[in-house]
Amino acid sequence: MLSENKVCRIGILSLALLLSFTTLASALPPEHEPLKPRVPIQERAYYRNLQAPLYQDTKASPSDVVEAGSKIYQRICVNCHGVTGKGDGLSAGFLPMLPRNFTNCLFQRKRTDGELFYVIKFGSWPMPPMVPSITEVEAWTVIPYLRTFCQH
Repeated sequence: MLSENKVCRIGILSLALLLSFTTLASALPPEHEPLKPRVPIQERAYYRNLQAPLYQDTKASPSDVVEAGSKIYQRICVNCHGVTGKGDGLSAGFLPMLPRNFTNCLFQRKRTDGELFYVIKFGSWPMPPMVPSITEVEAWTVIPYLRTFCQH
């Protein structure tokens, strides 16, 4: 059985590790080539024009879709992309490059929903494919929430 003193030391050590990982993520350089397309060139035209089956325009998505996307993001994406979408999640410091910064409005304007769907579904190194961890419908559902990180 652990004494109260040992439990306190373990808690302090855990907090120190968490703080150091968070600090490490914030000290990493900005994301690498944020505007570079991640969809292979032979599939780019198809995915640029691919429309979501749930909504016509992410900006006009129903609030229940955005809320459902938020829940998926909190469950699947937040560890790497962070609570505020800046790519500074707790796991970011362990990656060879920072995850996508969804607050980058230039990136948001440059990438279509279909391109975002491609990356969520198939991954883009170092991001692994998220489907089948989530369904394709869930992948489409998270995109309107990702769009909320750009406030311009």
